[in-house]
Amino acid sequence: MQGNRVDITRTRSENHGSTADGSAVSASRSAGECAPQQSDQEKDRLIRKLETEQENVRTLEREKKLLAGELETERGKVSNLEQEKNRLAGEIETEQGNVRNLEQERRHLAGELETERGNVRNLEQEKRRLDGELETVRGKVRNLELEKSRLGQERDNSARELRDLNERFSSLARRIEAVPCFDQAEKLEKQINSLPERIRNFPGISLLHFDDLLTLCAQCGDSVRIRNIWNNVKSEIIKSPVSSPELAGLLRTLAEIYNRANQNAALEVFSPDIGSRFEPSSYARPNGVSPDVVREVLIPGLLNSRGDVLAPPVIR
Repeated sequence: MQGNRVDITRTRSENHGSTADGSAVSASRSAGECAPQQSDQEKDRLIRKLETEQENVRTLEREKKLLAGELETERGKVSNLEQEKNRLAGEIETEQGNVRNLEQERRHLAGELETERGNVRNLEQEKRRLDGELETVRGKVRNLELEKSRLGQERDNSARELRDLNERFSSLARRIEAVPCFDQAEKLEKQINSLPERIRNFPGISLLHFDDLLTLCAQCGDSVRIRNIWNNVKSEIIKSPVSSPELAGLLRTLAEIYNRANQNAALEVFSPDIGSRFEPSSYARPNGVSPDVVREVLIPGLLNSRGDVLAPPVIR
């Protein structure tokens, strides 16, 4: 609208100018009668000037519209920036609230940290105290370990002394028990010495090599030991047959010594009859020998009080 007003104003001015110019021309014609050619040229110039101004007005109008659009765009941007500013202001306010909350939390945590530091200091003091007590207890434990070791040594010494006393007592008891069998022990010693060296070195006979006759006699009061001696001799005879009346007599003397010490559970020495039938379940024979009848008794057998065979006789 303002552009249209400018055009109208300018047009009126130009028309007014044209009227004035026309009056001047008429006057000039009246006064001096100027040449018609100059008037046409002036008119053309004025027309071109008017057209130029109108074109300028249209250009300004277009620029005005362009600027109005840009102004509207800028106003939109300003509105958007205003909204963004308000949003950021809200966020800033929120963040400031968060900062205030964090600051309160920091102060709270700082207070708790200081409390924990105080607790740590107290615990450190308690630890130092307990370390001192622990060292004291360790010292007591070391002393107790030393005392324990000393007492253990004394106990071991006492145990050894007790074993020695028990052995001496047992030896003395065997000697006392063997006194009634003294004559039999003396007889047994002579029988052992009369054996051939090969038989005297049998494992079963070598068990009878004691330091004195009383101990020898006491050992013969053990049925398990006598049975072992008998079976060891039997094993040697089976491997290498040998006939020895002295060996048979020695075994009978062992049984006599046992029976004198154990009258309620006497042992019986038995020998099968010559010419009787060989009984594989009751008799033993040397390796490589298969007799049908008894031709020779190498060593007698041994029965307990119930008649069970403790050691079978060896025959061939």
